[in-house]
Order: sequence, then structure tokens, then C-alpha cells
Amino acid sequence: MNQNQNSQALRLTTGAMFLAIFAILLLVNRQTGGFFEEFFIYLLPIPMVAYASIYNWKSALTVFAGMCAFSFFFGTFTSAFYAITAALVGLVLGTCLYYKVDLSVTMFVVMAMSAVFNVLSTVTLASLFGYDIDMELKEMQNMMNSVFEKAGNQQAAQSASQLLTPQFLLQLMILSMVIMGLIQGFVVYRLSLVLLRRLRFQIPAARSLYEIYPPRWSGLMALGFTLMGSGLMYRTDISETVKSAGQILWVCGYMYLVFFGMVAVSLILRVHLRLKALSILISIFLYLIMSQVLMFLGMAYISLDFHKKIMEAAADRAAGPPKV
Repeated sequence: MNQNQNSQALRLTTGAMFLAIFAILLLVNRQTGGFFEEFFIYLLPIPMVAYASIYNWKSALTVFAGMCAFSFFFGTFTSAFYAITAALVGLVLGTCLYYKVDLSVTMFVVMAMSAVFNVLSTVTLASLFGYDIDMELKEMQNMMNSVFEKAGNQQAAQSASQLLTPQFLLQLMILSMVIMGLIQGFVVYRLSLVLLRRLRFQIPAARSLYEIYPPRWSGLMALGFTLMGSGLMYRTDISETVKSAGQILWVCGYMYLVFFGMVAVSLILRVHLRLKALSILISIFLYLIMSQVLMFLGMAYISLDFHKKIMEAAADRAAGPPKV
């Protein structure tokens, strides 16, 4: 009986401690006028991750409710939305760690949730946050049109005015928010695992991005989306809705292949040239000057066993020359 009471008391005090850490982050953000809000977005999920990884999700729901209440007490409506979504991401991530879900699946779940919440905060709740999307899109359209007009190329200016419609710019904005949300989710996932391991939590080490093998069919599907989308974008005998769908297919397939093309370049530089520190910078530079090559390299990396061959070369280098 005493042991159960001690266990219950420990659970309550641990929850109160993590709830206090969450509240302190909110208070610091409020006292600084939201100056560190972009940074705190990556820290706010961690208290919830820590508690949910120790206890099950049922116990974590009480702490999550307290975090939701503190989000309204110590912040504005905008900061409360970010804080609550961060706590929800932390709850899901901590629950996955508690039940020992595969880390690759956990990472993609967290990234998907962050992308959805990022789009929701930017587009769906824009009016509540005082953000006028229509006015922003019109200003963006006028600015781009003026750039082409000042360049003196009338044909390019006319083509740009037809392509850069508010609907197209809205789609680009949503896609950019999705990409930023995916990056944010990945950072939260890696940062949570690193910090919890530093604090001696029984958390498995994060798998390296180079050890993730995407399904082969995903590379072929992404290439098909890219080719299909680029074909639909420039057809004049179809509706704007179909063109918009083509734009979305093209961007999704293209970004998927380019991303793994950058991973392939970075892995090649690490394995064959030992350029660990510069591998990411070089891959970003190649994206800026030859993204089409990265797209086909990404397809080979995913679907043509290029990833497997690089990893085998890395294993052979690590083993060293055979002993005589």
C-alpha cells in the first residue's frame, strides 16, 4: 500500500515539475514580448515528451490538460494555439517512445502533425490571428509582376502575370508551410531524443537519416507525380482545378526526390571524401544550381539500390583492408 502511494506521489510530483517547466517557458515568452517564440516552439513539446515517455498516455492526459490551461493563462490566443499544439505533439511523441514504436514511424508521425498544425495556424486560423492572406497574396503578386516589368522582358512579364495568380501563390504558400512544418517536426523529434538521453532517460538513440530506407515504389511514384504534374501545368485545354492539382503533384513529387537527392550527395561526400562538416552545405549549394540532377539522383537513391551500394561501401571502408 505504501509502495503504491509512493508511486502515485512520484507520478504527481513529476507531472507538477514538468508542468512548471512548461509554464516557465510560457512566462519567459510573454515577458519578452514573444521575442523567443520561434525558438520556444522547439522546446515546448519536450516536457510533455519526457512525462509521457515515463508514464502512459492516460496519466499524461492530466498534465496535458494543465498545459492547455496554462497556455491561456500565461499567453495570448496566438501563443496559446502554438503551446497547445506543441504539447499535443509532445504527448504523441512521448507515447510512441513509451510503447517503443519504431523510431522511423515516430519521426514521420511527428513531422506530419507539425506540418498539419503549421498549415492550420497559417491559413485556417489566419483571420483569428489578424493575418490577411488575400492582401498578402495581392502584394506578393504585384511585387513579382513589377520585378518582371522592370527587367524589360514583356513576354516574361505577361507569362508571369498569367502564372502568378492569387490561387497559385496560395498553393505555394501552403506547400511552403508544409515543408517548414516537416522541418520543424524533424527538429523537435531529434532535439527531444538528444536532450532526454542527456538527462539519463531510457530513450533509444535516434536513427540516422542515412539509415532510413524509403520504399522503392515511393521513388517511382514521386517521379510519376513530377512528370504528370509538369504536363498538366502547361496545358491550355483543361480547367484551372486540374492545373492546380497538377501543380500540387509536381511540387510534392519534386521536393520528395530532391530531398533524397540531397541526402544521397551528403552521404557520398561523407563516405568517399570524408567531408562530414561540409556535406550538408555542399548538398544545399547543389540544390541551388542543379536541382534537376538531384531529382534523378534521388530517384536512383530510393528505387535503384543506390542507397544500398553507398552503405555497403561505407561498411567496407569501416572494416578496413582484409587481414592476411
